Amino acid sequence: MTAAPSIKTRDYWFDNAKALLIISVVVGHFATSSQINGQEWVNDIAKFIYFFHMPVFMMISGRFSRGRVDRKETEKAICQLLLPYGTLQLLMLLLNSFLGSTISAKSIFSPQFGLWYFLTLFLYIIITPYLKKWRFLFPAALLCAIGVFFLTDPLPYGLQRMVSFYPFFLAGYYTSSYSFSFCRKPWFRLLSVLILLGLFVFMQWKGTSVRTDLFTLKEVVWDIEGSGFWLSAEFVIHYILAFFCFFLIMGISPQKKMFFSYVGTHSVYAYGLHLFLIVFLRATMEPVSGRLAAVLWLLAGIPLTFLLTSPPVRWIFRPFLEPSSLWKKSEASSIPQPTSSPVHAGERDYWFDNAKAILIILVVMGHLSTGPVVQDQDWAHYLARFIYFFHMPVFMVISGRFSRGRVDRREYGKAFLSLLVPFVILQALLLLLRGALGLSVTFSHVIVPQYGSWYFPVLFLFLMITPLLRKFRFLLTAAVLVAAGCFFLADPLPVVLQRAVEFYPFFLFGYYLSDCSFSVCSKPWFRWISVLFFACLFLFFMIGNGRSIPTNLYTFEWVIWDLDRTEETLAFQYFTHYALSFVCFFMVMGLLPRRKVFFSYIGTHSLYVYGLHLFIAYTLRRLLPPISSVSLSFLYILLSVPLAFLLASPPVRRIFRPILEPKTLFDAWKEKKHSATKS
Repeated sequence: MTAAPSIKTRDYWFDNAKALLIISVVVGHFATSSQINGQEWVNDIAKFIYFFHMPVFMMISGRFSRGRVDRKETEKAICQLLLPYGTLQLLMLLLNSFLGSTISAKSIFSPQFGLWYFLTLFLYIIITPYLKKWRFLFPAALLCAIGVFFLTDPLPYGLQRMVSFYPFFLAGYYTSSYSFSFCRKPWFRLLSVLILLGLFVFMQWKGTSVRTDLFTLKEVVWDIEGSGFWLSAEFVIHYILAFFCFFLIMGISPQKKMFFSYVGTHSVYAYGLHLFLIVFLRATMEPVSGRLAAVLWLLAGIPLTFLLTSPPVRWIFRPFLEPSSLWKKSEASSIPQPTSSPVHAGERDYWFDNAKAILIILVVMGHLSTGPVVQDQDWAHYLARFIYFFHMPVFMVISGRFSRGRVDRREYGKAFLSLLVPFVILQALLLLLRGALGLSVTFSHVIVPQYGSWYFPVLFLFLMITPLLRKFRFLLTAAVLVAAGCFFLADPLPVVLQRAVEFYPFFLFGYYLSDCSFSVCSKPWFRWISVLFFACLFLFFMIGNGRSIPTNLYTFEWVIWDLDRTEETLAFQYFTHYALSFVCFFMVMGLLPRRKVFFSYIGTHSLYVYGLHLFIAYTLRRLLPPISSVSLSFLYILLSVPLAFLLASPPVRRIFRPILEPKTLFDAWKEKKHSATKS
């Protein structure tokens, strides 16, 4: 008879400690809000709480991160910390925007109110496996933590707190194997109560001479009023006593399961959710007056903590704060078998069909959101900048991936029939349409690709030159350098050449990665990252600094001197665009299902949507008057979605196949000739 396996039980001692600490975090934020400014005794309570609550919290976090650090569980850290941080950061930006705050690039990349903890803990778990081998890591971290307080300015983007709190995390990490049995003794519990009570009395007695900013560990000495020497001494004393407070908190915490233990078990919910309530109340509530009202205001933090960790609230907000729970039950089977298996020869890869479907819809939407019809709608221009930022670069990467076979086999005839012949036909039809709309047609119009048709000759050119250039070892690097140099010419190259040079790195990127499965993009955690990435990018263009970036920068047909910006600014924006465009490919793939879905056929026949929508968009631009209504312009742009479905439908394809797929006529003629010869 085999013995039953031991079941790992929760350590309610630390759950109870976390419960007390998270309650103090919430009460501390209530105590520092503007609603009770001017009440000195409340400020003294805040100083008492800030003296120890986050240092002790960080030590407990370090203790329970030992396993993840030693096993280098980067993926788990991403799921449990980075994804919740990104989600809450996005929601906090939306809340601040709703409350009237301005969203900037710095605010996007700087942790919003209270969210620094998620990002800081994630960075600790990432860097500690590589730093722990250093023998003197802890004293070095302590010296750096104290040293950053003497910088001229605080470190940006939450780095100040990251450096300041790292000694506490390391203290918990290095002592994770200790039981701290002396903290469980009755005499130590009594001592802990007396010392904490003495600290509280001291803050009430001498609190006016102690600075709250000193305990947040986000300032530098020069930003706080007072003597530099005494402030330095207070920093050092704070660190020493904060380490000691860990033992005091453990001393007062019960060791068995209590009615409030679940608050500590689910402290991440209380921490993450109360921040939004605090921000909202600080912006909308009037200041409270009177001691009784202030007491009730502070005490409200306690039931609020219990509420935010209750089962109903956890059930609602679990996808935001515990996204790993969505796939934790069956990590191995979270991706359906058909999608995880490789695509065999002859089978369609619906994953890339889905990507092409979304991208071609964005192409149509981008063309409808630019031009005279919506010239009075600023939001449409911002939407166009968001779309133009990535849609064609990603399309080129996918084109390069699926052109690998034709390039390697040098199928020039097939490229001629499938790209150059359709281009000539479309060019002729677009010129006829131009004349029918009453516009002049000159020789320059004949030799320059008309509205949007440049894609066909550019892709044909790539298929022609790549078999000759691919033997060059540093082709991709050279292509990127040439593309960058082309942007600094005195005048832009002709449209086809300019865009060919600028888009060639994306085509090569897809060509060289054609054998990769990109399995990482199928992971649920990567899907969350993709959603957050595009949500932040969308916000940047719609309500952030992206609104000031010219759309022309993303069409790859201009040079620096044509745009109204300084050279340095435009060069930075250009190179940032290039780098992020490569990243966007993976993010787009991360968003999409790998199986066949209702819109997959649009991607399968994206050529029809691309070629035919040009005529519709061009006609609408010339005939429709400017739309002044926001709702009508929104419906006009939204027309791109059903239009894409229509243009990829079987009846439309049957009608326009001779124009866009003339190779099918050639193949039918060859087969008919072969049958006649055989008979």
